[in-house]
Amino acid sequence: MFTRSQFVGKLGAKIVSREASVLQPWHVSLNQKRERLRFPVFGNKFSTTAFPNFPEAIASTSQGNSTSQNENGNKKNRKIRKEQSIDSFGTWDSTTDLPLAVQQSIASGKPIPSISVTSIGVSSLKGRRPTNEDQFGFEQINESFLYFAVFDGHGGGDCAKFCANAFPKNLSYWFQQGTDITTAMHNSFLEVNNAFAMWFAHNKKGNETSSSGSTATVCLLQNSVDLTIGHVGDSRAIICRSGEPRKLTQDHVPSLIMEKERIEKSGGRCSQTRVNERLAMSRSIGDLDLKRYGVIAEPEIRTMRIDHSRDAFLVLTTDGINHVMSDKEIVETVKQTNEPQYAATLLTETAFQYASEDNITSIVIPLGSWGKYSAAATIFHSFGKSMSSSSRFS
Repeated sequence: MFTRSQFVGKLGAKIVSREASVLQPWHVSLNQKRERLRFPVFGNKFSTTAFPNFPEAIASTSQGNSTSQNENGNKKNRKIRKEQSIDSFGTWDSTTDLPLAVQQSIASGKPIPSISVTSIGVSSLKGRRPTNEDQFGFEQINESFLYFAVFDGHGGGDCAKFCANAFPKNLSYWFQQGTDITTAMHNSFLEVNNAFAMWFAHNKKGNETSSSGSTATVCLLQNSVDLTIGHVGDSRAIICRSGEPRKLTQDHVPSLIMEKERIEKSGGRCSQTRVNERLAMSRSIGDLDLKRYGVIAEPEIRTMRIDHSRDAFLVLTTDGINHVMSDKEIVETVKQTNEPQYAATLLTETAFQYASEDNITSIVIPLGSWGKYSAAATIFHSFGKSMSSSSRFS
């Protein structure tokens, strides 16, 4: 497998025109923090044979002739050197030397970084709770799919543990059957819920009727480019695009009109924050005694394509973070760091400092523009916010 450094060198050599081939790409170390790789482009003469999908607009932006008058007053055309940022070609700009996904790069006509299990950062704290009911998981399900997920348990940790164990197995099964990714995600949510119901029936204690439950935010990244998210509950997925947060999931809470209507039609009751004065979400895995009241396990599914030239990272968080930090604060915190593992740890520790009273879990997945926006990141860890958020001062 080529490293990114090797590939960029080959890319620069291909793009420079044969007529200008005497000039070599500038040698710039990719390990130098925040130094952008640039190389000269002359006029509109460069070859796109190696990457035929480049926009024609790039060629037009590189045209440029200027005229100057010589000593005798005659005008002569001359070509002016211009610098072209490699970002314009759709590649990534990262402070980490991510390996190149060769096949995906060939297929798309532009460099695609390889996102692997080893690049993911994760941190989980029990916080001020006696036990940690949060669970997480990440693994390479097959050659194409990278799986990562968070599960925020409530009413006990059994359901979250069951989900963390069952989801990758269910997804793997459906892929082996040749099922498309959206159907595989949908089926897995329903089957994990049904399987947990069977498990609970065989393992419940005495006359126990109320089971534990869990949120589920499950992501599949296909070939480092295509992202699919299945989601129930109030855990979140947030992407940093062009330095700004973009929320990829919607909290399933009873205050949402469609969620409230479904629950009330099923005979349930909704306050502003609770279902049947008990559950703070309108969809979940488990919570079996509330299923007849409209608390469903059917996921909301979203698909999107990662743009590695703009997307810096993806973050999964449980409500131990979401209740005390805004999406903006989450993204700005990650932008302060240079390693995904440190970013995940900083997020959980910051939430704890902000007086979070729940379990706290975060997963940080670096994308092509990891570190690109760090210079503009600013955040103030407010002691006043920590004080005002704490139940001790409420």
